[in-house]
Amino acid sequence: MRCQSTSLSVGPGLTYRSKPWTEDQFNVSAAESVRSGLARYSVNAGYLRARLGGALTYRMSPSWSLTGFAAVIYLTGAAKDSPIVEDIGSATQAFDGALINYRL
Repeated sequence: MRCQSTSLSVGPGLTYRSKPWTEDQFNVSAAESVRSGLARYSVNAGYLRARLGGALTYRMSPSWSLTGFAAVIYLTGAAKDSPIVEDIGSATQAFDGALINYRL
């Protein structure tokens, strides 16, 4: 949707992360298990991350604008099953933010 000085965008996203990347982020080694109290965990595959997000931009002048954005992300598969997510995190994650934009 676009007005004279405002634009709104909303949309889905789907990201695949490889097994090596997933291992690096979500494995729990024996040493990490002892330190953290989390169960040992070894991923067996990559995972998909589904996202729904949006942004609203208000143009104050030809050069300056303000943007607010938000999204909800859902982790699946090996990432969701990790004790890092199950015990201390959440498979559903949200974030938001704001930007001040300058265009030359």
